Amino acid sequence: MENMVPSPIERPAPSRVRFPTQEEILTAPDSKDSSPEGYSEGYSEDLSETSDY
Repeated sequence: MENMVPSPIERPAPSRVRFPTQEEILTAPDSKDSSPEGYSEGYSEDLSETSDY
């Protein structure tokens, strides 16, 4: 149970995995053009196909 207390301190990797999600998009090559807009456009295309259905 003592491991549960240091879990948050020893669990800096999992917590960072969620943060890198946005950072990865910014570092991504596709996002080089537009981090938020570029990623949104790509996602919109996928949604457009689903909307057509």
